[in-house]
Amino acid sequence: SLLITDNLSLDTTDIVMRMYAKAEMLVYQRKNIKALSLYDSLINNYQFHSLVDEALFEKYKIYYELEDFDNCIFALNKILEYSLNDILADDATYFLAKIYDEKINDINLALLNYNIIIEKFQGSIYYDFSRKKIKGIQIKQNDNFHSKSVWQKVATTAAGPVFNFILAIIIFAMIFVYKGETVIEPLVGEVLENSAADKSGV
Repeated sequence: SLLITDNLSLDTTDIVMRMYAKAEMLVYQRKNIKALSLYDSLINNYQFHSLVDEALFEKYKIYYELEDFDNCIFALNKILEYSLNDILADDATYFLAKIYDEKINDINLALLNYNIIIEKFQGSIYYDFSRKKIKGIQIKQNDNFHSKSVWQKVATTAAGPVFNFILAIIIFAMIFVYKGETVIEPLVGEVLENSAADKSGV
């Protein structure tokens, strides 16, 4: 970028810090597109610098404000992928869980990330929040089942076995159609003299 070209004589850390500070100022001025471009330049040109995960987190916050949740998820996953330090790893994991929980409505991925907090980040400020979120999801799932009528519960419980039974029938039918039924043709090895077969000309 132009900023990097103008500061080639500066120490790398100083260049990156200047870029980061300028991007922050652009965010403050509500110039989000320019800020994103500058964060991208920092990330792409100095991918091993310790400020990369901070730049990615700032990108996540901008995208969240813009309600661009796909790019939010991408930025947070990049933080976990870089793993330059563990300072933002629990933040990225927790906010991933919240997006899946509250915005994407993917309960399985939400639970996966909440459980990562419980298993890997016991000292995190998000530990208790994650436990409460998991409990809330489990209660909601149980309530959804118990609030159903008896017939709905029976249908839900029986759906799996019934589907497996139907699938087995379909598989066997397909095998029969494509391979057919094996038929062993009768074969006469020897005809005894003066026997009924001999007299009939077999």
